Order: sequence, then structure tokens, then C-alpha cells
Amino acid sequence: PGEDIPRLFGAAGSALFELFGKEDGAGSVLLSGFGVTRRIGLDPAADRLLVNLIRYAASPGPHHAHPLIENPIRWGDYASERGAVAGIRNGLIVHTVPVVPEGLTERYPLRVDQEGFAYAGGGGGWNTRPSIQYEPGGRRPYGPYTFTIGGSYRLLDESKQEGTGVVWLRTPAGTSQMQTVVHNQSDAPADLTIDVNGAAETVTLDGGATRTLTMSVTPGKDGLVALRFRGDRRLVLLETEFR
Repeated sequence: PGEDIPRLFGAAGSALFELFGKEDGAGSVLLSGFGVTRRIGLDPAADRLLVNLIRYAASPGPHHAHPLIENPIRWGDYASERGAVAGIRNGLIVHTVPVVPEGLTERYPLRVDQEGFAYAGGGGGWNTRPSIQYEPGGRRPYGPYTFTIGGSYRLLDESKQEGTGVVWLRTPAGTSQMQTVVHNQSDAPADLTIDVNGAAETVTLDGGATRTLTMSVTPGKDGLVALRFRGDRRLVLLETEFR
């Protein structure tokens, strides 16, 4: 049934969760979708994963619901994001960039559609051009969205050019500033609003421009920072650093 499609593809962001109690010190529960228990003794990877989960759950150190970001985030690079973006659930989708071999650039020029997707030549036929690879190159505020029956993103209101993405994380003690590098793929000026713990600022990026935006940051308890990016879906977040 069509109404089950969002839940079906939304499960892609539910491989492993840590669920915390409502009160401090209430503990947490790990929810795994990997199905490791039926593979114990058969699959060494399942053995290792189960042992690691048990060790983590029983570890005496504090467990935090949000990752500590001590180094710059290169958006779209999972290692530098440290799990701050939970799969497809944050509205910040990975922006992919086509890498076209030398000699094919004229035949397959870069094109960016109204929703911000970048293609080499066109959106169709990508699976028949193995020489053109798509690599992660940032994230874009794209939500809210649902999914087509084939698993592609589908906007809830296609008449709106503006998208939203949110992320929660922790910052080191003494953090007072955030710098974010943003690129505008379109030829026209585009607005981006960045909300940091409820304090919002809006900037306008010229067409084709890449800018470093600086904002003051007042972290909450344990250094918690809630970020909300809202703007044209063709805007690409490249890097964020806390200082």
C-alpha cells in the first residue's frame, strides 16, 4: 500500500539506535536491526558486532545521545560527521557530484535541476554511463519529504523551493563560534537561514558563490547545540567548524 512506502524506506535509517530514558541517569537501551543473534557461531562479523554491542552497553563511562564534535565536519563525510546525521531522518541529504572523465565533459555538461540535484548531462541514464561516477560533496537542506515506490525522494509540497534540515550535536567546552562553508549551485541569489539553539540569522549568497558564514554559539547543557538550516534546496553545506 502506498501509505506504507515512507515507513518502508524510512527503515533504512534505523539499523542501530540507542534509546535514552527521559531523565538523566535513567540509562539507555540498544535497538539493533542487524539480526545478529541468529548468526552467532556462523558469522565471525556477527560474533564481533554482538560482543562490541555488549561491551558498549556495559561500559562504565557516560553514554551521550549526541556526538561530540571536536574537529571540522565535512558534510557528506560520515567519519567527520561522527553520526550527527542519522541516515535519511534529518532532512540533510548527501549532495552527490558527478565526476566526468577527461574528454567527456563537453558531451555530458554539469546540470543542476530546481531541486538541487547535480547531473552529468541529464538525470536519466546514469546507470548506462559507468565511466561517470557520483561522489559525495556536502549536504543540502531538503526536507520535508517522503518517498516514491522506487525509493527516490518525493517532496511533500513541490511548489516550495525552500528545504529544511536539522542536526543535534555536542561541542567542546569554551565553544563560542561556528563557521560554515556554503556553496550556491544556482545562477540566482539564494537565502539561507541558520538557527543555532534558537538564534537565527539569514544571509544571501550570490549565484555561484561560496561563502564562509560565521555565527556566535551559546551551547546548552553538556555543550549541546541544535542546528537548523533552511533555504533554497540548491544550496550545499560543505564544512562546519566550531571554535
